[in-house]
Amino acid sequence: MHALAVTLLLLAAPPAGKLTVLWPRIIPSAQADASAELARAAQAEVIAVARRALAGREHDVRPQGERSCPEAGCEGGSVGVLVLRNGEACAAVALVGVPGRGRVRLAAWAGVVELKKYEVEFREPPESSVRVKDFVKCSELVAAMAKPNADVDRAMVDMLGR
Repeated sequence: MHALAVTLLLLAAPPAGKLTVLWPRIIPSAQADASAELARAAQAEVIAVARRALAGREHDVRPQGERSCPEAGCEGGSVGVLVLRNGEACAAVALVGVPGRGRVRLAAWAGVVELKKYEVEFREPPESSVRVKDFVKCSELVAAMAKPNADVDRAMVDMLGR
């Protein structure tokens, strides 16, 4: 019985290390510099959702340009967002990576998005697995991300625990 209790405690404990909050991936990348304010606001929304879904986890918020984990991976896992732009139209997909060099879960967040794959391998470009069917105005993207989204919450909890 004691071994079972220890196993359950280990399974319930959050992963070691801080949760890395990555700078948003903006596609096309040619619009990344012009989208810095949008990216900053989207990253703030990622932080807000992570605080709610993964209460109690410490965060390591990465600055502009740091949109992927280092080659060694992110020790405590990662959260981020892929923002797909078409002029003034945007869509968003949550990116949730397991600790280390593991897989990354994709979850539709804003706009109407078709996911070709729900997970990609570490450092595989997630945009290759996404097809946008309908965009929202970029000026409304963060407000759309702020709405409750069970898929995004579930991806964070499934990949990173509570």
